[in-house]
Amino acid sequence: MIEIKGKYNTAEVFTDEIEKETHKQILEMCNVKELENSTIKIMPDCHAGKGCTIGTTIIMPDDTPINPYFVGVDIGCGVELMKIQGDFTFEQLDEVIRKNIPSGFSVYEKTCDHAEEFVKKLNCFDQLKNKEHLYKSLGTLGGGNHFIEVAENKEKERFLLIHSGSRNLGNQVALIYGAAADKEGFLTGELREKYLQDMRLCQAFAEANRSSIGMEIIFRLGIQGSTECTTVHNYIEMNWDMITLRKGAVSAWPDEKLVIPMNMRDGTILAKGKGNQNWNFSAPHGAGRILSRSQAKKRLDVTEFEKEMTGIFTTCVSKETLDEAPMAYKPMEQIIDHIDDTIEILDILKPIYNFKA
Repeated sequence: MIEIKGKYNTAEVFTDEIEKETHKQILEMCNVKELENSTIKIMPDCHAGKGCTIGTTIIMPDDTPINPYFVGVDIGCGVELMKIQGDFTFEQLDEVIRKNIPSGFSVYEKTCDHAEEFVKKLNCFDQLKNKEHLYKSLGTLGGGNHFIEVAENKEKERFLLIHSGSRNLGNQVALIYGAAADKEGFLTGELREKYLQDMRLCQAFAEANRSSIGMEIIFRLGIQGSTECTTVHNYIEMNWDMITLRKGAVSAWPDEKLVIPMNMRDGTILAKGKGNQNWNFSAPHGAGRILSRSQAKKRLDVTEFEKEMTGIFTTCVSKETLDEAPMAYKPMEQIIDHIDDTIEILDILKPIYNFKA
């Protein structure tokens, strides 16, 4: 564990080593007066990010000013885990996804009434741009590290995992409130409350987005599926007289089922929380990057990427997805070695199919 002391706070980092840029970013957070009465705990998958360090958790009094960039632009991003039953080939699944689930910057051709209902409830609705695009984005995957995966547990039961967020909606909401914040980047008073309301709507949109993708796949394949859990990692949780911010971190309350995806090759940790207050009732959301996206594309090669994915059906190994190669992330063992205090590992779900935009 690493302790980083700043002017107003001290952060505990649950790993043995971190990069200089990550250390600098955490120290800057500890120098923020608005967080003077907060508890900062950093998860072992931490790495430098936009707004704040990925892997940040902060428990703070419920009247603490909020910096919308701490949550970030992909509000409510997370992973839905569905247990599935039925016969299909991976070629069929790949075709279903490519034909019916828009990915990257793509959206549907028609608007979705359900999406429109979410968007029109936002306090910042009048400030949103290209609303028709938002209405067409529910049920779309996105790009980057977002994925659709089929994995197996020890008993060879199959699971569908969907990693996606609030799409351009969360991005716009974050930018709108970020521009409205004070010179230190924080929201107070009525503006703060409006942001928290809109953040929760974006979180609900993201959850509906993942569910819509899952239901579309299940319907198109003619199989059965049921949700096991949904694990969210960019949001603020409201509890009693405190609030918990998690940026690239997930909740790990007592016996709470959760998933922690590692990378395209090694799969996903299925676990349950231990409710450890010293960890801010939280756990890491993934493996954490060791190479930035630009570094990965410069240093890694497709041939090595292909070898690492041997035995996993995927049509997505290419120069365009090199930044998501397993080698761009910290080894799974490095994360497992540090998380026993906060979660109990139930299984490792091994990937047998993976799709990334």
